[in-house]
Amino acid sequence: VVRGRLKGGDVAVKILRSDSGLRSLSREAEATKLANEVGVGPKLFGYSDHVLVLELIEGEAFEDWLKSLEPGETRVLRNVLSEVFSQARALDRIGLDHGELSDAKKHVMIRGSSPVIIDFGKAAKRRKPSNVTSLFSYIAYGPYSGKISQMLGIASPPLEEVRAYKRELSDESFRALLKAMNLYSDEVDRA
Repeated sequence: VVRGRLKGGDVAVKILRSDSGLRSLSREAEATKLANEVGVGPKLFGYSDHVLVLELIEGEAFEDWLKSLEPGETRVLRNVLSEVFSQARALDRIGLDHGELSDAKKHVMIRGSSPVIIDFGKAAKRRKPSNVTSLFSYIAYGPYSGKISQMLGIASPPLEEVRAYKRELSDESFRALLKAMNLYSDEVDRA
């Protein structure tokens, strides 16, 4: 991925490497386009088989952002996690599985105080979506899980709620999961 210019503005240009096992970036482009339809991911401006032109997302990698959080920034953490879970839910609703959110450190960027899910290279509609549950795995068991749990006041990961969501993928089970993680508020009810 390199920085490019389009109509006077900076963009991200993803170029298919010659040593890649892929023949084309068109599948990633279609997945990004679907995600964009529900307000998720960097905007796709155009593509060919070998090049994607995307909105440039400048910010901090999710893991670096989590590392830099101070103990008094619980509200900021709640807002970001609520938003990124809402984005994951939006992908689940349309049946698009990102495929890599269990390693969110590489696939979520924090721009200002807003998360952006990036890189839809492994995304697919042909498997059951597991975006919320994959993201949950990273939050509950990743390198900053202890810090997150402490800041949110969670004694242990809410496994029953995540299992219920995995079975149903419903709005009700999603809200129950957010409540169990101390992330739910009426503002998040748009999920």
